[in-house]
Amino acid sequence: MDMTPEQVSQRQRDARHDLEATQKAAAILRKGGSNAYEKALRALLPDSLEWWQEYVGEKEYPATAEGLADFICKIIQNFLFHVFLLATYIGASPSSRWLRSHLSPSPIALLINLQNRIVKSR
Repeated sequence: MDMTPEQVSQRQRDARHDLEATQKAAAILRKGGSNAYEKALRALLPDSLEWWQEYVGEKEYPATAEGLADFICKIIQNFLFHVFLLATYIGASPSSRWLRSHLSPSPIALLINLQNRIVKSR
């Protein structure tokens, strides 16, 4: 599947936005409190919330703060990291311009930063 550099950038931005919302939800759960679960649910983007509700409905996770934290760590964050990687390294056309832009240090630094943030949140 070939994508333009603009489409790649948009997919990366979308994945980053979703990851940031997910990390906000995870931070709320780590902080705890009486309404942490409800606040964390409100922090998730609609697609992630719908995905969570499907897992709860299928009884794969309990509808609790602990269940949501586990789901975020094991499912959502891994998925979003892979979406970002796919958009970066597979989704774009293999033109020399694309290759030069993706061999520069900045995308590599971004990937390392995202991976470190995911690891720290676990």
